[in-house]
Amino acid sequence: NSYDFSTDLEFNDLLKTLPEDSRLIFQMYYGEQFSVGEIAQLLHMKENTVKSILFRTREKLRKFLGEEGIAV
Repeated sequence: NSYDFSTDLEFNDLLKTLPEDSRLIFQMYYGEQFSVGEIAQLLHMKENTVKSILFRTREKLRKFLGEEGIAV
């Protein structure tokens, strides 16, 4: 049950405001269903780095969506 980001233009615009590595990791994890370990291996990063980037990205999105009055 992965969410199809490509159909949500506003969300895609929001993702484009993120740093490239954050956007890529977010899309790999939520859009393509890669595991943290797989992402870390493919991008030559530590798993904890991937987890931190995912956490910070979710927080940024949550903050923005909350400001827009969208329940998260």
